[in-house]
Amino acid sequence: MKIVIDIPEDYYKAIKEIPVEQSTADMMIIHNGTPLKKLDGMIEKDVLCKIVAEIKRFAENPNFGDLSLGASCGAMKAIEIINKHTASESDPE
Repeated sequence: MKIVIDIPEDYYKAIKEIPVEQSTADMMIIHNGTPLKKLDGMIEKDVLCKIVAEIKRFAENPNFGDLSLGASCGAMKAIEIINKHTASESDPE
């Protein structure tokens, strides 16, 4: 199972410095974890691409639960906003 948690960087570093044999089970989860990669302090772009793809699947599927036209438009607007803030000059629009 994959899980993402947000903890202060100094707390993470302190746990990494504690020897394994002195760590609790909770500390070992953090100790053995892998920090998310960041781009200039932001979520890695491939993660955002996965988020956009999932939003698109929901927005384009008229049979998904109570997804109304308004919700579909809202989902597409969310994609537009994400793309606006993640596009680089080398990305095609």
